[in-house]
Amino acid sequence: MQRRYRTKKYYCGEYLEVAIYPVYTHPKKRGKKSKPTTEIQQRLNQRHTEGRLRRLLHTNFTDADLFATLTFDESVVCLSRKQVSDYLRISVNTADLETDAGVVYSNDDIKQYIEDKYGFKVHSAYIGQVREKLGIHQHENYNDSHTSPRKPTVCPAEKEAAIIDALKHFKLI
Repeated sequence: MQRRYRTKKYYCGEYLEVAIYPVYTHPKKRGKKSKPTTEIQQRLNQRHTEGRLRRLLHTNFTDADLFATLTFDESVVCLSRKQVSDYLRISVNTADLETDAGVVYSNDDIKQYIEDKYGFKVHSAYIGQVREKLGIHQHENYNDSHTSPRKPTVCPAEKEAAIIDALKHFKLI
């Protein structure tokens, strides 16, 4: 019986997970379960379950999502034996949240705001410089040509002030 290895790629949102597993040329026929599951197989099943959950979470959630961490003490455990809705009421008014989670503003939105308010145009490179200067996370440019180095351009002070105003308007800083 010869063993080869196969790879399986999972694309989960911004993450890529690669699984490498053995494949046998003459697989065994599966028989009826006669023994209890071994501890090694239980650990492997647990690892596969955790991997499926991890991939599901990476696919459906990002760093921009809101989350809540709930804790409890013994009094809540005692209450849980009774009807919990009689004792706890939780309400969240989404209008009170001061965030635009999930909303992504592009450079085009910033350019349009600056052109409408100040009457001049700014280049995307200037916006990138200001974002980098302020420490705002930017995605990697996959279309960037690595063959020829670019001449560095310096953002003029008045355009930098306009870009900072636009970033404040869109609540990015």
